[in-house]
Amino acid sequence: MRNLDRMLTDVFSEDLKKVPPALVDKKAVAARTFEKLGLEQPSKRPIAQEEWATPVTRRHRPWAVLAACLMLAVIAGVGISLRPMLTAMFSQEELSGGTYLECAVTDVSFDTEKWAIVFDLEAKTDLNLDHPDAATGYDFTAYVSRTIGSTRTSMSGLDQEALTHWTETGKDTYRCENVTLEIDMIAQVKNWFTGEQDLNLELFVYFGEKNDSGTREEKLSAETSFTVDLPMPENLITPATGTYFELQNVEASFDREAWAVVLTLEAKTDMVLDDSIAQQMYGWDYRLAFHTEDGDVEPSVYYGDSLHTLTLWTETGENTYQSSPLVVRLDPDYQQQMGLEGSFDATFSLTVTDLTKGEYDPLQFFPTADISVELPSSSELEEPEPATYFELQTFILRTDKAASQVSLQISVETDMDLTHPLAQKYYLWSPSLTLFPGTSSETEAPWISSLAQEDGSKSMVDWTLTDTNQYTTTLYFSLDSVIQEDPSFTGKADCTFQLACLEKISEEDVRSWDNASRDFSITFPLTVNPILDYGIPSSEEPNSEIGVIGSADGPTQIYTTP
Repeated sequence: MRNLDRMLTDVFSEDLKKVPPALVDKKAVAARTFEKLGLEQPSKRPIAQEEWATPVTRRHRPWAVLAACLMLAVIAGVGISLRPMLTAMFSQEELSGGTYLECAVTDVSFDTEKWAIVFDLEAKTDLNLDHPDAATGYDFTAYVSRTIGSTRTSMSGLDQEALTHWTETGKDTYRCENVTLEIDMIAQVKNWFTGEQDLNLELFVYFGEKNDSGTREEKLSAETSFTVDLPMPENLITPATGTYFELQNVEASFDREAWAVVLTLEAKTDMVLDDSIAQQMYGWDYRLAFHTEDGDVEPSVYYGDSLHTLTLWTETGENTYQSSPLVVRLDPDYQQQMGLEGSFDATFSLTVTDLTKGEYDPLQFFPTADISVELPSSSELEEPEPATYFELQTFILRTDKAASQVSLQISVETDMDLTHPLAQKYYLWSPSLTLFPGTSSETEAPWISSLAQEDGSKSMVDWTLTDTNQYTTTLYFSLDSVIQEDPSFTGKADCTFQLACLEKISEEDVRSWDNASRDFSITFPLTVNPILDYGIPSSEEPNSEIGVIGSADGPTQIYTTP
C-alpha cells in the first residue's frame, strides 16, 4: 500500500505539474467516437427562441382560496339537501296495482290515557304494502262507523297517517299496528256511547298514476267489523237528567235599531244551564206568538244568533238562572201586513231538549212565559243608504259526508246595511256553487254539477256584523243525486263560487253587484262528520289546517282574496 501511494505521488515530476492543461475539442471527440463506432452522427436542431420557458412567479391570492372553499361548501350543502329528492326521483319505481283486498281488525284495546281505541289491522292483498315507497306510492283512507238500527254514523278521530306503515307477515299478508281512534268525551257522554260497542271499518287503498288533479283513480276497498268495550269518562262531570223546567219573563222591550223584541228570561230548573259541558247536551228552540183579535200571529223569521243566546245563562240562585238578552227580530213588511202596531200581549214558548241520557233517549220540556210589549209602526223605519262597494273577503269551506252537503262560511266588506231590518227587501241575493270534476272514471266524459242552496232566502238575510262594514254568514249546498250515487266520482273537483246581489233602491233604480267569484277545489269522496254531531251548540271550533279541504272535524280550508 505504501508503494502504491508513492507511485501515485511521484508518477509526475514537479516540472510536469506546472504545465497548463491543453484545450479539448469536445465536438471533435464526439464526432471521432461516432466514426469509430460506425454510427451516423445525429443532426442538431436549433431551439426556437419562443420555446424557451419563462420563469413563473407565484403570487398569493387569499381571496381566491376563500372563494373556492365557500363554493365547495355550497355545492356540498346543495347536494345533501337534494339527495332525498334525487334519490326518490331516480330510485322510486311505480308501485303495481292490485286485484283484491281483505282486512280484519285484531288486538283491540282502549287506551285511557289517550282516550282512544287502539287496534291492529291485518290485510290480505296482492298490493305491495310494505314497499319502501308505499307511503307515497299508495293513498290510504279508512272510516270507522257505528250502526244503530238502519242508521250508520261515521266517527272522526282516526289516525290516517298510521295506515301508511305496513309490515309483511306472510305471503300477501300485511300488518298495520297501533292504529288509534280518539273518542270525544263530551260526544261520548252526550250519545251514551259506552259499554260493548259493535263498530264497522272501511279501508280504501288508491293506486296507479295520479291524474291532473293529483289523485289516483284506481282503488281497492275492504270492510270488516269489530267489537270494543268503551268505559265512561270518570273525570268528566256528567249532569244529572233534568226533572223540571219553569220559565218566566223578567223584562221585555223593543229595540228600534235592531227592529226586534228583546227579552230577558228567568228559568227555574235542576238542569245545569251555566256549565259549558252540560250546554252541549241541551238543545233549544222557541216561538213568539202575539195575541190579536184574529188569533195568534208569529214573526216569520227566526235567526240563528238568537238561538245561540239561549246557551248563555247565569246562575242567580239555587236552581235559578237568568238568560242573556234574547233578540227576536221582526219583519217590518210582515208586521205591517199583520197589523202588529201598538200594545200587545204575547206568549214566548220554549222547547228544551235534554240529551244527558243519550240522543236516542231525549227528554223534552215545554215551558212558556207571558209578556207585554209596545210595537212601533213599521212606517217609522228609515230606509238604508245606497251602497258604493261590495267585496268578497274570505270564506271557509266544510264538507259533510253524512248530510251530503257543502257549507260555505263567507265574509264580505261593504257599506250595505246587511243587518238592517229591511235588508231582505232591499238586497236580493243569488249564490251559486258549480263543480267541474273533469271526467268520470266510468264514462270518461266531463260532468258539471250546480249545487242547490238550502234555505237560501233565510241564510242570505242572516248576516252577522263582525266589524265596521264587515259581515259574515253561512250557506249550505246539497250534493245532487249524481254525486251521491256514483262512486266513480273521486279525486279533486274544481269549483266556482259566485255571489251576486241586486240592490233595490227603488222600483226604478235596481243596481247589480255580481263581481264576487272565487275558485277552489273539493276532494271526493267527502270525508266524515264528527261522531253523532246533531248540531247542538259547541264551544269548540273545528280543527283547521290551511291548504287542505276536509270535513267539519278537520281539515278545513280558508280562502282569502288575493
